[in-house]
Order: sequence, then structure tokens, then C-alpha cells
Amino acid sequence: MEGADLRIVSAVILLAVAGFAFFMARAVLVAASSGMYLKLRGVRARGTCVGSVPGRYGSGVAVRFEDLAGTTRTASVYGWNGTLLPETGEPVEIVYSRRNPRNADRWPVRTQNAVGNVLYLSLCGLVIGALGAGAFWVAVLAAWSAF
Repeated sequence: MEGADLRIVSAVILLAVAGFAFFMARAVLVAASSGMYLKLRGVRARGTCVGSVPGRYGSGVAVRFEDLAGTTRTASVYGWNGTLLPETGEPVEIVYSRRNPRNADRWPVRTQNAVGNVLYLSLCGLVIGALGAGAFWVAVLAAWSAF
């Protein structure tokens, strides 16, 4: 490969790495905001278990509840790791988002693992972003010196 072709290939690779870092940071923000929003500003409600729901990382339950407007809603609630799922008809304490009542979690909201994961993913995003930005800067300097 010639020098110009190598610079183009490296610029494309670095652009892909920078894009990956951007989407990683976006995923971290979404994950953090969802759990923390429910914990800080969610609305607590008492609902009724209407059945079980299979999930990607475990089973959950479908909970029917009334929101602040009096509308009856159904939400899938997960997070019963290591404990028994409620039976159909049992009361369930949940917390839901005012913005999107289908976004619900059981009360109390568990954020210990979420905080650790957010910190880990943030660090990974920063490292990958810094590597991508540094490599892009090196490629720009190499291209600039070729002229």
C-alpha cells in the first residue's frame, strides 16, 4: 500500500472506533438514566401480578396497575433474581416513570449493579474514545506532513 492509501484506511478505521465510543457512551447514559430516574423521580404504585413474562436474562411478571391519571396499565417487571416470582393475583409494589408508565421496575429499585456497570462502561468508552482521538490526531499529522 502506498502512504496515501494507508492514511485513508487508518482514517476510516479510526472513524469507526470513534463512532463505537460515541454509541457506547450513549448506551451508558441511557442505562444510567433509566434506573436512576425511576429511583429518584419514579411514582410508586401497588399493582397486581397478572402472569409471568419470559425475559432475556430471567423471568419477570406482568403487573397491572393504575397510574396517576387513573388509567389502568400493564407493565413487564423483572429483577426477581434469587427470589420467587409473585403468584398471579398477588400484590406487587412497583415504581414507574411519569413520562412512560410502561417503564416500570419493582420497588425498591436496585441500582448497585447498575452503578458499577455504568462506571465500567464509562471508563471503557473514555479509553476507546481517547485511543480513537489520539490515533486520529496522529493520522492527521501524518497526512499534514505529507503535503
